[in-house]
Amino acid sequence: MFSNASRESVYLKYDNILIYNINLHVGATSKPLIYTLKNDTLIVEKKVLPIGTEHFTRSRESVYGQSFKCYKDSLINIDTGEAFYSPSYIKKRNHEAGRNNILYIVHKGVKHRITKKNYNRSLLVKLQMDDYNIKVVDKETAYKIYNIPKRYTTFQLIKK
Repeated sequence: MFSNASRESVYLKYDNILIYNINLHVGATSKPLIYTLKNDTLIVEKKVLPIGTEHFTRSRESVYGQSFKCYKDSLINIDTGEAFYSPSYIKKRNHEAGRNNILYIVHKGVKHRITKKNYNRSLLVKLQMDDYNIKVVDKETAYKIYNIPKRYTTFQLIKK
């Protein structure tokens, strides 16, 4: 199964049947399509069943008759560049994005790690931020002085 950001998903059911789903606000609509796979390119050829609604017809045009480049974790539309990603890839990407939501604050020479979970009890809530200037610390400097990994953003609070 592969999905994209616009509530559409593609499921390769058999060797030649592709199920194309559109998740609407009130439910989901899915239609089977026939495809062929040639040299790592998936080509959606024809409809298995007639299309029922006009809305689905307009939405389906983005997939019907299109070619997709097949990768291990994604399908990329060759014409539009639209990507459908596997659930494992989306889960990995979201996990990595969650790790990058960490930042460090240096206050009075002490580093403080700020995350979504500890934000409410963090230094940022306790201090009156109007009394401080905020300076971005270079990643190399933050690593050398405070031993903060280079992938994180570091800010230094300086009293006005």
